[in-house]
Amino acid sequence: MKKKLRIILLFFLIVLSWESFAQVKTISGTVTDGSNVPLPGVSVTINGSKNGTISDYDGSFTIRVTNEQDVLVFSYNGYKTQKVTVGNKSSIKIALVTEITELHDVVVVGYGTIKKSDVTGSVGKVNVADIQKVTSIDAARALQGRVAGVNVLSNSGSPGSGVSIRIRGIGTINNSDPLYVVDGFPMGDISHIAPSDIETMEVLKDASATAIYGSRGANGVILIKTRTGSKNSKVEVLATALTGVSVANKFLDLADATEFATARKAIGLDDDIINYVLDQQAAGNYLKGTDWQKVIYRQALNTRFNVGISGNKDSYSFDHGFTTSHEEGIVRGTKLDKLMFHSNNNIKLTEKIKLGLNFNYVHFERPGERNDFYSGTIPGALRSDPISVPFDNYTNFFGEIYYSQAATNPALAIHLAEKEKNIGNRYMGNFYFQVDDLFTEGLSFRTQFGAIMDYNETKTYSPQYFITPTQRNEISSLYQSRGQGLNWVFTNYFSYNKKIDKLNINSTLGTEMQANKYSDIWARGYNVPETASLQYLGAHKDAVLFGLGGGQSENRLQSFYARGNFSWDNKYVITATVRADGSSKFMPNQRWGTFPSFAASWNIHKEKFMSNLESTLPTLKLRAGWGQVGNQGSAGNFDFVSSVNGGYNYTFNGIPVEGAVQQQLANTELTWESSEQFNVGLDFGLFDNTLKGTFDYFIRNTNDMILSKPIPTYAGKRRPAVNAGTMQNKGFEFSLNYANNKNDFKYDVGLNLAIIRNEITSLAGGDPIRSGGVGRLGNTTKTEVGREIAYFYGYQTDGLFKTQAQLDAYQNNNVPIQPNAGLGDVKFVDRNGDGKITELDMTYLGSASPDLTGGLNINLSYKGIDMVMFFVGSYGNEIVNSMRQTLYNSRMFETNISRDMAVNSWTPNNPNSNIPRLNAADLNKNTENFSDLYVEDGSYIRLKNIQLGYTIPETSSKKIGVKSLRFYTTIDNLLTFTKYTGLDPELFGLYGNPFYYGIDMVNYPQPTTYSFGVNINF
Repeated sequence: MKKKLRIILLFFLIVLSWESFAQVKTISGTVTDGSNVPLPGVSVTINGSKNGTISDYDGSFTIRVTNEQDVLVFSYNGYKTQKVTVGNKSSIKIALVTEITELHDVVVVGYGTIKKSDVTGSVGKVNVADIQKVTSIDAARALQGRVAGVNVLSNSGSPGSGVSIRIRGIGTINNSDPLYVVDGFPMGDISHIAPSDIETMEVLKDASATAIYGSRGANGVILIKTRTGSKNSKVEVLATALTGVSVANKFLDLADATEFATARKAIGLDDDIINYVLDQQAAGNYLKGTDWQKVIYRQALNTRFNVGISGNKDSYSFDHGFTTSHEEGIVRGTKLDKLMFHSNNNIKLTEKIKLGLNFNYVHFERPGERNDFYSGTIPGALRSDPISVPFDNYTNFFGEIYYSQAATNPALAIHLAEKEKNIGNRYMGNFYFQVDDLFTEGLSFRTQFGAIMDYNETKTYSPQYFITPTQRNEISSLYQSRGQGLNWVFTNYFSYNKKIDKLNINSTLGTEMQANKYSDIWARGYNVPETASLQYLGAHKDAVLFGLGGGQSENRLQSFYARGNFSWDNKYVITATVRADGSSKFMPNQRWGTFPSFAASWNIHKEKFMSNLESTLPTLKLRAGWGQVGNQGSAGNFDFVSSVNGGYNYTFNGIPVEGAVQQQLANTELTWESSEQFNVGLDFGLFDNTLKGTFDYFIRNTNDMILSKPIPTYAGKRRPAVNAGTMQNKGFEFSLNYANNKNDFKYDVGLNLAIIRNEITSLAGGDPIRSGGVGRLGNTTKTEVGREIAYFYGYQTDGLFKTQAQLDAYQNNNVPIQPNAGLGDVKFVDRNGDGKITELDMTYLGSASPDLTGGLNINLSYKGIDMVMFFVGSYGNEIVNSMRQTLYNSRMFETNISRDMAVNSWTPNNPNSNIPRLNAADLNKNTENFSDLYVEDGSYIRLKNIQLGYTIPETSSKKIGVKSLRFYTTIDNLLTFTKYTGLDPELFGLYGNPFYYGIDMVNYPQPTTYSFGVNINF
């Protein structure tokens, strides 16, 4: 017994002496990110030990160590793990560096997530921090220039106008819009989402990546995950306020009143008004007249406020946000008022069961807008003569337009547009229920139902007015329409994720049903009072003219899909996908389409022979894939049946009866248009992954393209839709990013480039398609086999006839080739040598398809100061400047002209000019023949956004009770480098119609916007 007591006593003495020798002490400190923002939840452990702790909500931590040689390990998802030796330190402050390599990130793909290293398709990941810095409230517009091969072109600079997005070029002559999938819900647009509400965004570009979305993913898929809650248990409140002013960044140089009168007088178009202006000039009173561009443009004010609250407590995470914006357009009368609300809720019922409910609401109001090429506000301002005035003080009404093609005074056009109101409401709900480890570990089941309801209303009042017999509205009218749409999607799928030895399995099996339905009704009443309180349809006074109409459409889709992703030893990955879609847009025997895809990747950097290059080349991955995807968007809801219109009255035996007329021929064999794509890619990282890049080569073939088949005119019916064409896009995509975040001065530079070639490979023997009609010019584009879609087709010119000798020499067998030409007229090239200028001499004049597109993003920061510069550009594309037929019109009969034409056109006294002469007859058709005079270089580089911000130090922000506080100023569209003479080189074309690609019909230009904002995080 005494021996046992001695042993116990000896043991305690050893423990006490060890405690004394070990010098146990407490280390405290804070953990922040690269911007000095505290990081909660960071794991802090002693290397080689299980002892550890995590940082608190303010980034602080406390841990006990027993030796100065102990090493603390700091690890946090998304950041590089760092180690610090304790030494004689009692306090440690450490800033974690963002993990550069993305191969360990989780990427959102169709119906699930997957490790970046296991991705086999072409997926472009968007840096959400970049798109949240733009001032636009349009999330789709914010995507511009962020991903190689994704071309985002503005439809207009008008508030709320939207954009056209083309992933890897125009894929079809029909609908080439991509599919958006928001929180698992497929939809056609994302107008209800603010950029600040987005947590992640990926772009699926090749068929192997998009195949699981089947018929709706033929033109690429944009996956968006909205914010779901803060990453720590503390509730966070984020608020943003932004205000700014927008201005027109370009004015065209037009003739003033005196120059206009002088030019008209010179070609014999004079009258009392013209002579009065010239008499004033002779008397020393130079009249400039009306500058219509200054009349219609303004400095536009813009404001936006956003408040979001998020949290993650126990089993409930949430993110609620409210955004309101008021955006005025630079054209008077145009504006957009928008209110957006979202509520994302996720509940963890047990460790294996969770559910969520997302809700979005958007309300917008905007007045009307005259944007038509022939009667729009901006084209009207460019056409209107400078002698006319906006407002006539004598009549106390808008003034008469004397000499212009514009039938409506542009100031009156603005006034009338303001009498139109467009209102929209969108409700979106998305519910999911998920069970993990169902029956066995790794097996999950998810059911999800979502619906979007749209309610739209338009009200247009046209008052009665009289200016002249040709500028009047004899009777007032009121037009009202209301439409409603419902889109629902019901999805159910199983996921299986399991690691067996070196094999990782990620598989999905599911089914989906979706339906779209839209209906509207409209009515028009006449002789309605102008008093606002009496502007309702019941107040109309002419029942005979009263109009009523409406319509509805509906389509449904049922799908089954499966995908398997198999990774061996994190080196070799294979993915196989198949999806079967059944669409109501086709006959039962043509309804179903099956679309498979296969892809594989090789993580070369994991191989043993690469071990010596681990620091120099830590990432090297080779990818290849093939797949097919259907495109039901190219078919109308009832293209396979004959359309019949009623409302026709006939008389049989003196008795009137109602009849109907067949409008379009049927095609019961109409079936799926499909996209087949091959892709090979390489992902690499150099120098500890500070420099990383991606390279892709692809070939995309669109098969069974749906066209309107030509039929004889005497058939008297519209053309039937048939599967009769093929198209090919092929090209290269390249992205490169370099980041240095190790010092106080941090920088991140990203560049992406794309080279895409488009070619029509078959029209099934059909004739070339002529389109792109513009005023007196007629058709400007041609689509035929062997060329890109909608290339520009017209006459080639060879300068002007400047001498009589040149005019006399242009003959064929002593017969003038241009018998109506005179000195100062355009020389058209007789390409076929038949001695005359006919349509047979028309030729290829270029196209809107660029040789190269790209974006450059530069992020700089030094301590609390940060700066962003973002450039986008396009090279090798041409633009048709449609307004040239007005501003360089030789006849000068119905429009104003450019100052260049008025002052510098060819005359005997100005024989070296390259601008055609003014000639009231213009028998040579200098400006009425579509020629290369209208086709301009559309290449441009634009400084899309430049931003300078300052985040006040944390010690200062805490004194005023906030977590972080940032002030910033930003400028959009500050600089544009281009040779294009029109208002804006950044355009797609008329309403996204591919046959009008690159035709500038005076789009509403994008303004330069100067803004100031503040971000507050509580």
